[in-house]
Amino acid sequence: MPYVNVPNDLSKIKTKIAFNLTKRQLICFGMGAAIGVPTYLLTRQAIGNTGALFAMLAIMLPAFNEEGRMHMTVSLLLECHGEIPNGEYGQRDLAEHLRQVCPTLRLAGGIIVDIQDISVMAMPASAQEMGRLTWQLMPGFALRDRSSWLGEHHKTLLQHNPDATLLDAWLDFAALKIQAETPEDSDIQEGDPANWHVVPKPNAGYLVPLMTGYQRISELYAPGVVANARDAETPFAFTEAVYGVGEWCGLHRIRSLDEIFWRYRTTETGYYCQGAGAPVTSELIN
Repeated sequence: MPYVNVPNDLSKIKTKIAFNLTKRQLICFGMGAAIGVPTYLLTRQAIGNTGALFAMLAIMLPAFNEEGRMHMTVSLLLECHGEIPNGEYGQRDLAEHLRQVCPTLRLAGGIIVDIQDISVMAMPASAQEMGRLTWQLMPGFALRDRSSWLGEHHKTLLQHNPDATLLDAWLDFAALKIQAETPEDSDIQEGDPANWHVVPKPNAGYLVPLMTGYQRISELYAPGVVANARDAETPFAFTEAVYGVGEWCGLHRIRSLDEIFWRYRTTETGYYCQGAGAPVTSELIN
């Protein structure tokens, strides 16, 4: 499958403005100070300096966290293999075990604050059973692996530009491109206004770029050779993130769970997370 290695040097994206702070940090810290300092001055006579100080800190702390946060409600489907002993009692015990373990884990980098229900069931064996399952999950969307479209689009680009790379093809999916339209029946001079339109994606759908694994970019070093590694007992290699293309689909369009299950695959040079229809071979670009 075609995957793209994207350079991860982001040092030039965040520009420092003053006091070694970015523009976003200056705005957030300034808003915190504008609200917190008057709170301290107005409340110190009533509740004392200590109480006013704590009140000021409580008001200012949210502004010091300039990163965006959000609450998500998700339905998580996990594929399991093997047999569960004791029938329904075994399924109930497994569900209870998951209820105890899942809150200790992280999901999408965030903490799990509540679990509404856990069900252990067999894979849907018919369209009717699949329909009942998707009905329970609605409304919602599922992420499908469309990285195979990346290779198809790259072949199309090569027909017009032999120097086109997989990165060029991936940017057609990932970037928002706007192009000037030149009317064929008029003579446009330099400086004349043009009609601008958004260049459509190579394929229809709600397409998004996404990270799909890691690709090795160095030789495999013996344990303990590389300084500051996580441990001295595991072989070490330097890696870069690998990117592909995904599509958010409405659950009413899903006919089988195989379409939305993501499974990992490892090779001598990489670790990949792939969805249904992903070719086994890998073509990489550095």
